[in-house]
Amino acid sequence: MTPDLIAYDLIRRGKITESLEYLDEAIEKGIGDLLKLYEDRAFVYICMGDNVSALEDFSAALQIEPKSNYSLFNRAMINFSAGKFDEALTDFDLISETNLLKDKYWILGKDLYTKTRNYERALYFIEWLCLFDKENHNYVYNKAWCLSKLQRYQESILNYQSLIGKVHYDYILFNNLGFVYIMSEEYDVARTFLLKGLELEPDYAYLNSNISIVYYFYKQMDKAFYHIEKSIEIAPSNSFAYFLRSKYLLSEGRQEEAAKTMEMAEKLGIDVEFAIERKNTERILFRDK
Repeated sequence: MTPDLIAYDLIRRGKITESLEYLDEAIEKGIGDLLKLYEDRAFVYICMGDNVSALEDFSAALQIEPKSNYSLFNRAMINFSAGKFDEALTDFDLISETNLLKDKYWILGKDLYTKTRNYERALYFIEWLCLFDKENHNYVYNKAWCLSKLQRYQESILNYQSLIGKVHYDYILFNNLGFVYIMSEEYDVARTFLLKGLELEPDYAYLNSNISIVYYFYKQMDKAFYHIEKSIEIAPSNSFAYFLRSKYLLSEGRQEEAAKTMEMAEKLGIDVEFAIERKNTERILFRDK
């Protein structure tokens, strides 16, 4: 057997330490296919939980073969798991679309482009995943969520509605449907779904913040403030809730409180995580605020 196959056989039999020792010697002496040896040793390091060394070996492999899908994919995975999304995306964009990587490639693409807020590209990967696994409700949920980010609200609604009664998180579906209907300026329908969600999970922060928008629209300010305060109490890091509270305060002429609340929303990242939602909510509800 070739050195890389000997190493693989040791790994398969659970002899991780022996495999690492064998690969160290083979690489040092330049015995066999160095690309495969580096990739095998990187895999051993992953098995040992040493992602730093694995990253070094995948980088060494890519010095030998810059187009190695295996090394590009795994280096992207390691960087993604470490929160280094830009580095991961750089490698991922070099990977050829290939069936050799199967669903792992498409899942990483979905996650990477979602994290980097490239929703058009994320949707491309999600739609492939939906084709590969038509019974996976989570992919349909991902598709509906991504469509809402792209402001394709009617398509988003259809996908969310197709999941009702099929998943264990109906209250989240009702919340998301309610918000999409708000963005479509269909407040009566939004209220219906949000109230259904609150019956199932009254302490879900996003249900409380979203129903507050409906009450603001109908000028039921006591209810709007009750639910937005409750949302912030449940999830004090929700920047969108602070943004809404600021707008409600401003509508009542409480400028100083509104300014401080908006400052908190911006500190928490309203213009990063909820930039689209902020823009659209200001367009449809807060034109003069």
